[in-house]
Amino acid sequence: MKKKYEVQTKFIYGWENVWHDEDGKLEYFDSYQEAEKEIKELVDDWNKHCEKNCKYSYNDYRVMKVKGHEKEFTNSR
Repeated sequence: MKKKYEVQTKFIYGWENVWHDEDGKLEYFDSYQEAEKEIKELVDDWNKHCEKNCKYSYNDYRVMKVKGHEKEFTNSR
């Protein structure tokens, strides 16, 4: 099985992949770079358009390598 990557968001209880595609299915990426690009676009776009005290942080997201049910942490920053 080809390894895929997912973007995880940090919550109080831990990390979780909550990124969904147009069909409502969890989203996976073919490369680390593609996943990291999604993080950058999300954070930069949100921060460009938000008002005071609502900025997103890159530290609230990470890229994880996924193979079957095994996950390996990959530090995205």
